[in-house]
Parts: sequence; C-alpha cells; structure tokens
Amino acid sequence: MDKEDVYGRIASCGVVAVIRADTGEAALRIAEACISGGITAVELTFTVPFADQILRELAARHKGGSATVGAGTVLDPETARIALLSGAQYVVSPSFNPEVVRLCNRYRTLCVPGVMTVGEAVAAMEAGADMLKVFPSGLFGKAIIK
Repeated sequence: MDKEDVYGRIASCGVVAVIRADTGEAALRIAEACISGGITAVELTFTVPFADQILRELAARHKGGSATVGAGTVLDPETARIALLSGAQYVVSPSFNPEVVRLCNRYRTLCVPGVMTVGEAVAAMEAGADMLKVFPSGLFGKAIIK
C-alpha cells in the first residue's frame, strides 16, 4: 500500500490509537481490542518491549487491510528502518529528525514527525514530512492550530 493510501485510511478512520504497554503481549491485546472496536489505525510505540516483534505480528495479522499499522516513538533512522522491516505502514516521531524523514521518503512510507515551533514545522515540511504532529499537544491545546 502506498503512502497516499495509508494517509487516506488514517484520515477516514479519524483517530489513531496510540498503543503503549508494559509488555508486548499487553500491547498486542490492546491493539486487537482497538481494531475490533472499529479503530482501524493503530500506532505501536517503540517504548513497548520487543516492539519490532509485536509490530511484525500486527502487520501479518492485518496484511489484508483490516487495519493500518504504524510505529510510534521513532527517534532515529535506525529505529525507522527496523519499523519498516517489521511491517510498519507509517512512522510517527515525537520530534523532527531529518534523517527519519529522508529514510521514510526513500521507501515511500508516510512520515509524521513531531514539532513544537513554527521553525520546526517549516523545517519538517521542507524536508518532506507528509503530516505534522504538534507535540506535546497538551501544552498548547487546539488554539495552536490556525
């Protein structure tokens, strides 16, 4: 699935379930519960132990398109590559790392870096980010989106 299709699937779902857990087994159960409940876009964070293995399992289970599976808390291009090799259809970062954006663009994978300032937002867009994540959004609320 190309990144335009992934973008469309995430947009049509309207929400992304961010999966964090203390164990891989718990993360897998949470993700499957979200998908069963109708949230078809899930983001497994790399804070979950053995996240690459859980990501691989989720991607295999939903290869037919029942869910869009992404990787979150991707801090560097090495982790981004592990995520892609494990089946991630999109990559989300809490910060802007131009090397992560470059790698995702190389493999035509949707990339969503986190930004906090206008300067970071412009730099991320110029680097080729597909979407931006205002992070941490709780500091600003919806007023920052204008």
